[in-house]
Amino acid sequence: ASRSGACLLELVDGSRWGAAIALTPRLLVTCAHLVVQADKPTEIYRVRPAQPSSADLGLSDPAWAWRRATLLWANRRTQPPVFDVAFVLLEPDEPDLPSVAYRLATDGKELLGQSVIAVGFPFQGLSQPGPPMLSRGRIVHEFGGRLPGDQCPIVALQTSCPVFNGFSGGPVTLEDGHSVAMTVGHLRLHSPDQNCHSVSLSVPIGLLQAAADRFAETQDPEFAFSSLSLPRSVHSVWIWHAANRLLERHNPTARAKL
Repeated sequence: ASRSGACLLELVDGSRWGAAIALTPRLLVTCAHLVVQADKPTEIYRVRPAQPSSADLGLSDPAWAWRRATLLWANRRTQPPVFDVAFVLLEPDEPDLPSVAYRLATDGKELLGQSVIAVGFPFQGLSQPGPPMLSRGRIVHEFGGRLPGDQCPIVALQTSCPVFNGFSGGPVTLEDGHSVAMTVGHLRLHSPDQNCHSVSLSVPIGLLQAAADRFAETQDPEFAFSSLSLPRSVHSVWIWHAANRLLERHNPTARAKL
C-alpha cells in the first residue's frame, strides 16, 4: 500500500548537497557517495523537507526547519559503492518530518514504459541549494526478475530522465506522485551518430522500504540493510554501474557491458 509519509529532502554537510527520501518520519535513504567519507565516518548531516512555495506555507514555519541526522548504515564495500545506498536517522531530540505529498508506489505496479519525474537539487553555483528541479522521462529498462524461472526482484531501473549533480538520492515518481525509485547516478553515452544519450539508474523503492521495515522490527541496522548488497543479481547490475562511472571519466564514448 502507498504510504503518505515519504518526502524529498535536502541533505547538506556544509560542502555539498543532494536529496534523500523519508521512508518513515525519522528514517531517510540517500546515496552512499553523498555521505561516506573515510575521514568523517560519524559526521552529522542536516536535512530539511523540500520547501513548498511561499504562497502555500510560510518558509519560517518550524515544520520545514533544518534537522540533524546521523549516518546509520552505508554500503562501503567498493569505491564507488556497488549498491549506492545509505540510511540516515534523525537525532533523538529532532521532531518528526512532516507528512507531504510524496508517496511510495503500490507493490506490483507495472513500471516499464511509465512516464516518470526525477526530482533533485542541482548545483547552481550558490552557497545554498536552489529550489527543487523536475526532470521528465520514462522507465526504459528493468534489471532483474524478468528471466524465465528467475525469482529475484527488480534491482535497478533505467530511465531517460536527464539528471545532474544534486539529483542523487532524490525520488523518481510517477505522474500521480507515487515514488517508485531513488536516483543514484547517470551516464552520458555518445553513439556513432554523434548524439548524446542520458542514461539514469535508480534503486526501486520496494527494496529500500523492505529494508526500512526490517530495521523497524529489529533495530539492527547491519541485519536490516546489509542484505541490500548480498544478492548476485544486485552485484552484477551495480558493478556494471560502477564500471561505467569509471569508464566515463576516461573515455566518454566507452560503455561497460552487463
